[in-house]
Amino acid sequence: MAITFRDLSRRGDLGDPLYPLLMEVHGHLLTWMAAANLQNPQQLLEVVVAPDAQEGVIGWTIRATLDVEVEGAPLQFMLQWLTSLSAQTIRQAVGLASTWDPEAGYGAPHGLVDGPLNQFRTARFYSSLPVIAYAGWSLDPGQEFFCFCFNRSTDTRGRGMVLYIAKDANTGHWTLCSDLFAGSDHSAHLREICLFIGWAASIQQWRTAMQLYRYSGGTLHALLPRPHWVLNAVHSTDPALLSPRVILPLLPPLPLASYTRTYNVGVVLRTADGAEWVLVSNTGLALRYRDGSPALP
Repeated sequence: MAITFRDLSRRGDLGDPLYPLLMEVHGHLLTWMAAANLQNPQQLLEVVVAPDAQEGVIGWTIRATLDVEVEGAPLQFMLQWLTSLSAQTIRQAVGLASTWDPEAGYGAPHGLVDGPLNQFRTARFYSSLPVIAYAGWSLDPGQEFFCFCFNRSTDTRGRGMVLYIAKDANTGHWTLCSDLFAGSDHSAHLREICLFIGWAASIQQWRTAMQLYRYSGGTLHALLPRPHWVLNAVHSTDPALLSPRVILPLLPPLPLASYTRTYNVGVVLRTADGAEWVLVSNTGLALRYRDGSPALP
């Protein structure tokens, strides 16, 4: 199994590193996406708006066209991760491409993917802080994925997974995901949210999903089951009121796994067989960048 793993961490005393970081990741993303499209000509990925497309707002608007027809047209998903450095805010969304309004959100050209799974949070990006950042990707057929995360050092609102694009090992269709970068300001507990969209082949329907976690007293409590990656759940102000219904357990590519016992990005885990994993999501998505002995299947 061939994966590429890059430590893209940057110093913070030589100017704000965030924009150069995202542009470097963008170059890797375009190269990977072009190769992934050659391998999957019936399921195309495209960057609709790149990080440098609008002054003051950086991030991605990405569209995936699946080899699935709904009401006579190809099914298209969209993922957004956008930040306004001047307003110190982050917008994230996943949904159908048909809900994209190019004038909404931060305005043109990014706009906003509308629907129940879009999030808006403050994010205190201090330009003098270093950035811990990782990107990983693979082009193994049926196991293609690209992921990128960063942690803005001690800034508790500047960490998490920006992009996760992966083939579902069950269905062979693209899944898009981004996790929320901040705990809620309106709760006694910090909360972390993963936003997913995928194709539930068993019922021939697309599904958005939200996985919600609560951090309290030094323990991270998973409020929705893992590794069931696509669920039908309604966000409630009280996590205890969530009643998820599993639609289909989406399987991540083999180098990726779930781990729910930590609450940070960039933590390195070493398993009993000597394999090494790095946490790429606040809510516990881990990437195996070094195989153990014997290698994991």
